[in-house]
Amino acid sequence: MRDDQSTIDVRVVHSKKGVIVRRGASTDTAEVARLEWGAAVRVARVEGARALLAQPTAGWVTERLLR
Repeated sequence: MRDDQSTIDVRVVHSKKGVIVRRGASTDTAEVARLEWGAAVRVARVEGARALLAQPTAGWVTERLLR
């Protein structure tokens, strides 16, 4: 998925430690959830190294931890 692409893209969490979903794009923002390895997610958009999730929880994660 390119940085300027805005269509929803289905991905899978590909980190053995899972991912932290945050309220904002910055890693300094509040944690809203944690998703385990293998969880399916819907990515609304990517901005730099961060991906905005639409489902199962809305929030931001590190894009490289998704496949």
